[in-house]
Amino acid sequence: IGKSGFETAHPGWLMLVSHIPTTGLGWVPHQKVVVKRPFIKVYPPSGSSAGTHKVGRLAVANELSKQYKEANVLYWANSLLDLTYAFINCCVMAS
Repeated sequence: IGKSGFETAHPGWLMLVSHIPTTGLGWVPHQKVVVKRPFIKVYPPSGSSAGTHKVGRLAVANELSKQYKEANVLYWANSLLDLTYAFINCCVMAS
């Protein structure tokens, strides 16, 4: 699907096994999603980092750790955004 500065994106599917929600993401079996994978830029051994590079993969343990941290940050950011909107709605209703 594409490549950014530090991640590639590929088509994939989502299947939850322990908790299946009734609505939203994951409620449809084998739901189509975009899978992101972090990568590192591997430059030729000549030492020139300004030239073209190849896409290298992180070790599985490092990749999973980075993706877990990103998912955790996004989860908390979404919670803070929901809290902000709830506060704003409460203030609007009170005025």
